[in-house]
Order: sequence, then structure tokens, then C-alpha cells
Amino acid sequence: MRVHRILRETAAEGPGLRYCVWVQGCSHHCPGCFAKDTWDSEKGRWIEIEDIKEDLRRAIQSAAGKRKDLEGLTLLGGEPFDQAQEAAQLAKEAKKHGLSVLTFTGYRLEELRKKGPAERKLLKRTDLLIDGPFEEEKKSFDRPLVGSSNQRFHFLTDRYKKEDIMSWKNSFEIRIDQDGRIWINGMGDLAGLRDYEKRRHSSNEISWD
Repeated sequence: MRVHRILRETAAEGPGLRYCVWVQGCSHHCPGCFAKDTWDSEKGRWIEIEDIKEDLRRAIQSAAGKRKDLEGLTLLGGEPFDQAQEAAQLAKEAKKHGLSVLTFTGYRLEELRKKGPAERKLLKRTDLLIDGPFEEEKKSFDRPLVGSSNQRFHFLTDRYKKEDIMSWKNSFEIRIDQDGRIWINGMGDLAGLRDYEKRRHSSNEISWD
């Protein structure tokens, strides 16, 4: 899988403590997107899917050792459905361990259902799908996890209910590496912080927290 970044533990990318994978490469290129450094499919780093699955298993064990079980896997980017086969394999591993799967996509659900078997497998293994491109003219942080009012929530299983997600509060996290690089993740009006982050690290490096 072509990966931009992985966080083993984050509480800012969906309900509970989550293992989060930002895929590298996006076919949408939405104007105003905060994640432009994930667009180029030639950047990031290629990581064997089996290595990511093993890292996920270690993250599950590590969290349990600290009495904070992982709640789920979050897939975003970039565009997870541009690497649907690999993303579906990772989602399968997450489900095997009882984790939920939250997937962000710039495609619409109706489009994805017309695509191939890999896309349908990823949909089948996703509990909550957040779909639709970011639309700058509809920018809004009134709802959790989304940045524009056109984006939709699809509860594809009974793992979560609408009220569970709508009561969740947006937040962001800031991490400082030993070499001084600053990483910011989460949801909110972070334009100024994003600009600062881009000045502090190159876009093709991955933080394995």
C-alpha cells in the first residue's frame, strides 16, 4: 500500500482510540483541501500490506497493555478507494480483531457500488462511510469529522448509531518528533496550523507513532 502516514493511536480521527492510515494518492484534488501533500501517488512510501497488518496487531496489543483498547481502524488520505484492494485487506484484519472500520472517501456511495469487487469488499468491511468531496464553498465544521456540508454519513452496519457520531466532538492532536518535526491531525479550522506544519516537515515522510 502506498502510505502517507500511520498513527498507531489517535483519539482525533473518530470514536475511541484508533489506528489511522493516511493513504498516499488521491484522484479528486478538491480545491481548498488541507491534505494536498497526500495527492501525489508517487510520493509517500510503499509498505507491504502484511507489514501494516502486523503493525496493527502490535498496536492492538500495546493499547491493551496500557488498558486502553483500540476501538477501530480509520482509513483516509488521500483516497482509500484508489487502493481499494489493499485497504480492504487491512479492513479485514481489523474486523478479525473486533475493531470498527471508518472510511473516508471523496467518491459518493452510489459511485462506489458500481465499481469493482475490491471496492465492494471495502464497503462490506466498513462500518461508517463518510463520502463526498470537500467543497470549499460549503466549508463547515458544524458536524463532527467532516469539513463541508455536502459530505454524508453512511452507517453500513449497526456498529454505530447516528447519535453516537453526532455527539462526538472534533479535536486535533499535535505531536513533536525528537528531530523537531511537528505533526498535526484531527478535524477543525486548522488552516493556520496546517501552513505551519508544512513549513516544518517534508510531505513524503511518515510518522510511526
